[in-house]
Amino acid sequence: MNFLVLSLTCVFCKSAVCHRNLRMLAAAVSGTGLEAFGLMVLPYAISVLCTAIGIVPLMVFLAFGRENKKQRMVRILSSWLSIVLLNGVATAVYNLTGLENLYLYTALATAGITYVLVKNLVVSVQRQKRQMSVVLYNKTVSVPCIGLLDSGNLLTMPLSGNPVHIADAALLQKLVDEKTVQKEIPYRALGNPHGKLQVYCMDGMKVETEPAKFCDWKQVWVGCAENGVLCNKPYQLILHASVADRCGCTKDPSQMTKN
Repeated sequence: MNFLVLSLTCVFCKSAVCHRNLRMLAAAVSGTGLEAFGLMVLPYAISVLCTAIGIVPLMVFLAFGRENKKQRMVRILSSWLSIVLLNGVATAVYNLTGLENLYLYTALATAGITYVLVKNLVVSVQRQKRQMSVVLYNKTVSVPCIGLLDSGNLLTMPLSGNPVHIADAALLQKLVDEKTVQKEIPYRALGNPHGKLQVYCMDGMKVETEPAKFCDWKQVWVGCAENGVLCNKPYQLILHASVADRCGCTKDPSQMTKN
């Protein structure tokens, strides 16, 4: 049931955390263990209260990671609503068919887990050529992330023509300091033909082309994505179109620099 609760919570409040479904499954199993222990050592009413105010927030944290106070509260409230909805559905089905709640939860959980695994497999096959593991580094800080190969990103620096990648603001905050070189460049976008983009010069970037094999860039320019552009996405970086030519899909191995 906990997995179904977290799945409904994710429907109500989208999340961009990596490996979300696996994290939800691990959180659900952990929550089930804690709930079983609580039922053994505590009175039923106190156990239910502890689940609501302690175990549910813990599962939310394990499944969706660190969030600000408002986001965390909204997600917890969504989890409580999901519990009420699931119990309501189970009770209604039992009243109509006589099917015990436990069997219903088992059937729903099995169907849900099977759906998630199949969906992940299909999505993984479809996206594996477009999403790549990336490490951005600047000074002494290096941050791993997921990058999307985007043939539509043709943004370059005005004078040098160097490619510009687009990163989530939260990712850049971990890398940028007061000594980081930054500039403002013009760009065009749908509905904003005369926009300005803040870009930062990172010391380097590594893109994993195969397990333990990387393409390496030095002095890369990374722009800060507008609010909402990378929200609820499984990736935190939009790579420039030239990345595909160099290390993603090129037929000439000599064009690739591997570490």
